[in-house]
Amino acid sequence: MVKVSVVLPLCNEQENIRAIVTEIKKLQPYEIIAVVNGSTDNTKRIVEDMHCKIYEYKEPLGHNVGRAIGARHATGDILLFLDGDIVIKASTLKIFIEAIEQGNDIALNQLSYFWDKVKPPHHISIAKRALNILSNYGELSINSFVAIPHAMSRNALNKIKWWNLAFPPKAQVIAMEQKLSITCPILVDVVSKNKIRKDQHQTIAKGTPYDISSSRIIGDHLQALAYLTRKKEGEGIGSPIYNNATLLPQQKNVTSGKCSVIISFQTGEMKAQLLENIMLAKINDIVVVISDSDNHEALLDKYNVKIVPVSDLLPSHLKFFIGAAFAQGEKLLFLQGTERLSISDIKKYYNALDNGVDAVLTNTDNELMKEKVSDQCALLSFLNVIGKQPDLLCSTIFTTPYAMTRKTVIELGESGYVNPFYTQLLITSNNKKIEKVSIESDIERKNEELINAGVLEAINRYLQQTDNRGGYLIGNRKMKEIEKLKSAKKLSVIIPLMNEEGTIKHVIEEVQKLNPYEIIAVVNGSTDGTASIVNDLNCKVISFEQPLGYDCGRAIGAYHAKGDVLLFVDGDITIASNELQSFVASIKNGADFAINDLRWTIERKIRPHPSAIAKKAINDLCSRDDLSVNSMVAIPHAMSKNALEKIGWWNLADPPVAFVKAIKEELLITAPESVNVINSNKFRPIHSTKDHFSPFPFPTASIIGVHLKAIKEELVHSGDRGNYIDKRNRNLVAKYTPFLWKRKVKRSAIICAETKVAYINHHIKVLKDIVDEIIVVTNGESKQINKLAEQKLCRNIVVKQPLGPFTQRSIGANYARGKVLLFIDCKTKHSKSNLLQYIQEVERSNGIALNNIEYIIDKVQPIDTFNTLQMFLNIALHQPDLVNASMYTYPLVIHKDALDIIGREPLMVPALAQVIAVLNGIPIATSCSTPLEKDVLTELKRNTHYNYRSELKKIILGDFLEGFSYLFRERGTLAQFNDGNKNRKLLEEYKKRER
Repeated sequence: MVKVSVVLPLCNEQENIRAIVTEIKKLQPYEIIAVVNGSTDNTKRIVEDMHCKIYEYKEPLGHNVGRAIGARHATGDILLFLDGDIVIKASTLKIFIEAIEQGNDIALNQLSYFWDKVKPPHHISIAKRALNILSNYGELSINSFVAIPHAMSRNALNKIKWWNLAFPPKAQVIAMEQKLSITCPILVDVVSKNKIRKDQHQTIAKGTPYDISSSRIIGDHLQALAYLTRKKEGEGIGSPIYNNATLLPQQKNVTSGKCSVIISFQTGEMKAQLLENIMLAKINDIVVVISDSDNHEALLDKYNVKIVPVSDLLPSHLKFFIGAAFAQGEKLLFLQGTERLSISDIKKYYNALDNGVDAVLTNTDNELMKEKVSDQCALLSFLNVIGKQPDLLCSTIFTTPYAMTRKTVIELGESGYVNPFYTQLLITSNNKKIEKVSIESDIERKNEELINAGVLEAINRYLQQTDNRGGYLIGNRKMKEIEKLKSAKKLSVIIPLMNEEGTIKHVIEEVQKLNPYEIIAVVNGSTDGTASIVNDLNCKVISFEQPLGYDCGRAIGAYHAKGDVLLFVDGDITIASNELQSFVASIKNGADFAINDLRWTIERKIRPHPSAIAKKAINDLCSRDDLSVNSMVAIPHAMSKNALEKIGWWNLADPPVAFVKAIKEELLITAPESVNVINSNKFRPIHSTKDHFSPFPFPTASIIGVHLKAIKEELVHSGDRGNYIDKRNRNLVAKYTPFLWKRKVKRSAIICAETKVAYINHHIKVLKDIVDEIIVVTNGESKQINKLAEQKLCRNIVVKQPLGPFTQRSIGANYARGKVLLFIDCKTKHSKSNLLQYIQEVERSNGIALNNIEYIIDKVQPIDTFNTLQMFLNIALHQPDLVNASMYTYPLVIHKDALDIIGREPLMVPALAQVIAVLNGIPIATSCSTPLEKDVLTELKRNTHYNYRSELKKIILGDFLEGFSYLFRERGTLAQFNDGNKNRKLLEEYKKRER
């Protein structure tokens, strides 16, 4: 279902706001965002009671700033903008929403009625109309972002940028520039219903004829045109000034009170009647600026005119300026050679100048009173609005005839006359006294493109002389609040994509609600319409014809990212924006990494997936079991730019490597939200494709391989055990070498009495019936064992120096004479029948028999560190069927032939011994099971069996790293798992670019 966000900027709106929100709620919007600013009445309490989402500011923001801030916080697919003083029926509002649902980008209020029917048009209507014409969207009439209600799509907002809504006309220009589709579905009369505010609508802005509100809106339109002119510079109609124009200020033969006529002639037949009437009006100083004087020589000689030849390419307005240089009068009348002026009409212009007027224009008011007002008339009227003389309507010097004092022409100068529209702006804005005269003359229609370009150029020149608002008020806009939000950390969203046309639109729609600085789509190996979709959605697209391999797209995207916060998502899983926001907020609040909290996946009463085991194993090996299975492998996750620089963007191609680097750098890692991406993960055929070299599907094998790479490159690069302690007296153990016994036996039992000897008597009693010799290895004296040895029930090997864990195995194995060696400890009570099963299994296989303790995984959730590491070791050895079976646990039975391959010393590092056994093809059986003691199981459930502060825990972590180190030496960094087909050559090329 499409989500609608309604944005309401509010300042002291208690009178109507309840009724407004009541109508809005009938639409069942996703959210109503109330930006309450500067209110001193009950507005906030009312919107609180009506369960709006409130953003409060103590000071007034300015109406449009509130609108922009509301858009910044909106998360809907469609944004509907309203005001807090006009009640609009829900049925009417629904039409604007439906317009967007039908595929339009923007829906505006249809206010063209007020242009067509209200005469003369209001100066604000003129400004709106002019902006639409100059933006090449004249069909919009006066419809504008300024008026409510209006709606837009999330895509439109992302293209316009939310902060530009603080200046609606500029936002509108950007929308047009982006070629967004704009519709105007219905007229909502907000003009007559608009609340009159004394401080805005009844107070005149200083230096203008306009009220505060109008002054602000006119300034907004000029600011929009300043933006537009930067895009269109050089398209004006101005031309280089004719050199003789410089003569104007130096003219020495000026006669006080004298009148001169300057005629510009370009095409057509010179009107003899015009010259006759000028002479009859007692004006004998006539200057004709002409390009083809030969054709009119006789006519011109008859009336004794001054001829100024110019290029036929020179525009009329420049001909006037050049002609003025040769005129001798103080009062100058400018007209075209084809004009039809009566004597009385000519005198009207001069008579007006006699009354202290600076300029006289031809009255064209009737043009603005027509039902269909021309674009030319609208633009000319806008120039007078800008110049603060709106009563001139569309009368300008662009329409001839017109008259000026010589003083005015000199003040305008060359630069002021280069463009007739600019000239008009100068004479209106410089407080010149201007009058209009009415004559019986039709306005000449001229090339609209030429006029549009000329008006834009004139406005551009004018704004360069003032400011980008033409000196008009900016209003009470608190732009610092906009800047605060803009300067907030920029968000880059990275999405690697390959054939995601079915889901990517929805993924990006949710991401766009976060108002990211950029969305980087790394399209690789796609053969569907993915690239076209992300292009249309205004993403920054980086394309590769071939697949990059797992996670390389993330790394390439991170390389290109410009944001302060980087958010990573996939193209096949749509995640709600409010869930994604948690990850972004975590980084903005100071975390280095924010990862998906997937701890629940190993708290379920099902066996963890090999990928989950790999993730948890890495965290445990880093002494970060608090991270559980949380990892950078899973999306969504976010990081700061600073964190990326510390771990290296290229390492994101191997997420576990990057994650271990982050842990080693002691970066702050959080897991702010749990997003279920497990069940929503898109199934692909490759998920069921078996890896060539391992017993796992290809993607699982890739994840395992990259975790092993992280162990190899980050944890054991400085030593086989990483930084973990050993505490084993290996030098002492090495002194014990195998005895060459003359008399062999079939079965030997080695009791490793490390700490507790609670079951020693029981064990000897059981063992004497099933083995041929019993060896007890103790680390220090034990009176109880000494007594048993004196009774010749066992052989007691006493080592007084500290040995460290599991070393008794190696020493006992050196003394044993049997073909089959049974190892047990004194902590668990064993039965005769149970032990016999292990022994018989090894006698059949000549290999190893391990205690099957799979039931622990089924009974204990979440899985503990030891069982995690043992499972991952078996997975890494391509032996997942061993599950958590381990040479650490007792009973352990090994055939002598297998022991000869493994060696006696490795027995003290059970993880290493198991790796050697598997790599040498020694058969390992797990058909026998001996339950753990209840107290051990309880400790496992409480996750207290191994304490991080205990030396044993650190020793065992080092043991597993030692086992992995051996595995890497024998099978390489990935231990014969796949690399995920990563394009590492491309990564290296990018790294070279960076250098």
